[in-house]
Amino acid sequence: MDNPSNQPLIYLVDDDQDDREMFTTALALINPEADVIEFSDGQQLLDALAENPHTIPNYIFLDLNMPKCTGMECIEQMAHNINIQNTTIAILSTSSNPDSIEKAFQLGAGFYIIKPTSFTNLKSFIGKVLSPEYQNTKAQTIKDFLLTV
Repeated sequence: MDNPSNQPLIYLVDDDQDDREMFTTALALINPEADVIEFSDGQQLLDALAENPHTIPNYIFLDLNMPKCTGMECIEQMAHNINIQNTTIAILSTSSNPDSIEKAFQLGAGFYIIKPTSFTNLKSFIGKVLSPEYQNTKAQTIKDFLLTV
């Protein structure tokens, strides 16, 4: 069962409470009707996907550096989950390491965003990923994969 409402279901996975709060505040300004479920580590995300296979998020915004299960480990695990094959996975990380960006791209994430330092830029990034132009797409090149404002 996909998300029954017309509003997107977003899973936000980040171990930093302040980052989650800033994300949800920005999202509320872009789409106040969006449903957001927050997870503080990757294992919580994987458990939720396994326990609720019929609840399919439209988007997963995923931090890379987390305890218990990293973002990369999550992407590797999710690659085998056919229920979320149409879910857009957007990496939202402080890491600008080219190897991390390349690996996330190779593992099938849809987009990579280096966490912006300003609220305005965060809002722009979220709006870009949620825009109809990017809906249900995956970047075909690294250039398109690394989103910039």
